[in-house]
This record gives sequence, structure tokens and C-alpha cells, in this order.
Amino acid sequence: MIDKPDGGPVFPKPSSVYGPNGMYLRDWFAGMALPSVVAALDKHRNDLPTELVPDVAAETAYLFADAMLIARDK
Repeated sequence: MIDKPDGGPVFPKPSSVYGPNGMYLRDWFAGMALPSVVAALDKHRNDLPTELVPDVAAETAYLFADAMLIARDK
């Protein structure tokens, strides 16, 4: 994993699949951005090889998440 700010825990729970602090805000933001990213990629599905779509979607969702964390700190 890249050493990036994660925004801290969003749903802290003592025992969680995400670790002792729950899901990180960066992951939450990426998950919230993912449906829009997938919809946008679907409009351009003929421009990308099908096997690349999941990787491009995931990377793009995290780019949005990183931008939201930066905007949040301003």
C-alpha cells in the first residue's frame, strides 16, 4: 500500500476486518466514488480493454478519495 494519509477511522470497532480502528476514511471515500467511476468508464467501454476496467476503476476511485482528503484539509 502507498504511504498516503488515510483520513483516520470512519467506523471504529474493536474487532473489524479493517483492523482495530475500523475502515479508513480514504477507503470509504474510494468506495463512495466507485459507482460514479464505473458509470463513467462504462460510457467509454470501447476505449479500454475489458480486463483493464476493474484496475482503472479502482485506481481512479482512490485518486478521487485522495483529492477529497486533500480538499478536506484545506
